[in-house]
Amino acid sequence: EKKHINHAADIIIGNHVWIGPEVSILKGIKIGNQAIVGLRTIVTRDILSNELHVGSPNKCIRKNVSWLDSHSPTQDEINCLIDQIERKDVS
Repeated sequence: EKKHINHAADIIIGNHVWIGPEVSILKGIKIGNQAIVGLRTIVTRDILSNELHVGSPNKCIRKNVSWLDSHSPTQDEINCLIDQIERKDVS
């Protein structure tokens, strides 16, 4: 009998989710509806609905957002937030 050390797990992505370029999502992750995942994010933990996550590992930097909403951050704003996280300058 073979024992699996690294079991497979589904990735569940909700409706109207925006996933930026070069994003990596680990197995077993759940991403809620209308979430936003920024450029080059490594998703290691679940993302709730209407949250903006960036970084490696992913970190929620904004709640109650939606890419369907005209007040959602632009790609330039997301990139700026990524730069702030990389500098650890997030308030």
